[in-house]
Amino acid sequence: MTSEPTEQDNAKLNPNPGLNEGPDSQATEREANILKILWNEFVTRRDAFLEKLDSWVSIKREITQEDIADHRMGKKRYGNYLLSLEGKVRYIVFDLDAHDDPSKKPFLKQYILPLVKWFRDRRICCVVEDTGGFGYHIWVLFHADIYATKALKLARLTLKESGIAIEPEIFPKQVKLDKGGFGNGVRLPWGLHERGEWSHFLNDAFEVDDDSAIKEIIGSRIVDWKQVEGLLPEKGKGGGEAKKDKDIAPDRWAGAVPEGKRHQALFALGCEWRSRGLSPDKLLTELRTHNEARFTPPLPDEEVSDICAGC
Repeated sequence: MTSEPTEQDNAKLNPNPGLNEGPDSQATEREANILKILWNEFVTRRDAFLEKLDSWVSIKREITQEDIADHRMGKKRYGNYLLSLEGKVRYIVFDLDAHDDPSKKPFLKQYILPLVKWFRDRRICCVVEDTGGFGYHIWVLFHADIYATKALKLARLTLKESGIAIEPEIFPKQVKLDKGGFGNGVRLPWGLHERGEWSHFLNDAFEVDDDSAIKEIIGSRIVDWKQVEGLLPEKGKGGGEAKKDKDIAPDRWAGAVPEGKRHQALFALGCEWRSRGLSPDKLLTELRTHNEARFTPPLPDEEVSDICAGC
């Protein structure tokens, strides 16, 4: 696939900014594995990436292994664009955030464990990262290229079947790219957050345990598109098209949706309606109506059509 990080890259790293330090040889092996995993698993688009300055800025050049070493040392803060030019991803990310209130962060744990269990019960790699900020990232790694439409449908199914009471942000947010576009990106793990805290992966007790995450990522199986598709419900399963507006739009979708949450909210709603048997034409009509009535400001009609096509 790509060349491995060199010994020179590995030597640039701090021995380990984490809490689970061991003998020097063990620490060196850990750092080598972290570099390899960052490069081979988390950096999925190489022709551009994100850098955190005052805000997240798109860097339109090839990302290098030296960049990854700088990220790991805390010299730089980088993010990855998930969506390929072909509309595929190698992982999805659930983002659960306490919204700048550290006191709320511990309460997010109750929503994370059911999601993790859902994927692990199906032998899909799922690891939890404390970002070093106000929240957590749940990484679901396929180790294979999956169409974003299928990956996001799987994410919605997970939320529905795990029964959690909040709506986390999901990456990727797009199912295809505009010409010359990159879509949304996500912060790479194992870096230094601007708050001054290091990112780490956690075990089920929410203790820092990068070693277990490394073991799970390296040892987990490849999940291809056929296996993902096999987890999704068949189209139209569960009944025909709903006839009443109150049946089409549940109460939880009735509130106004602010800017920044519109795309994901409309995609979630569209997937729910589609799973209940709405035809593509009917679905597009309902999404347009919902977009105009509930979103502030409404999404462009072209984006609504793209969302409908991805449901």
